[in-house]
Amino acid sequence: AIQAASQNARAAEAAVRVAQSQLSPTVNVSGAFGRRYESLDYPEAKGRTGLVIATLNIPIYEGGAPTASVTKS
Repeated sequence: AIQAASQNARAAEAAVRVAQSQLSPTVNVSGAFGRRYESLDYPEAKGRTGLVIATLNIPIYEGGAPTASVTKS
C-alpha cells in the first residue's frame, strides 16, 4: 500500500510538471541539406542547398486551459 501511494504521488508530480510545461515557450529547429547534380536537361543546375528553420511558440492566451490543467493536476 505504501509503494502504491508513493507511485501515485510520483505520477501526480509528473502530471503537474507536464501541465506546467504547457505554460512555457517552446523552440523547434529543423534543417535540411541537399545537393543538386547536373542533368542532361539542365547542365548548369548543380550546387548545394541548405535550409534551417527555427520556430518559437509562446503561449499568450488559451482561454485559461493550461492554467486550469496545472490547478487540476
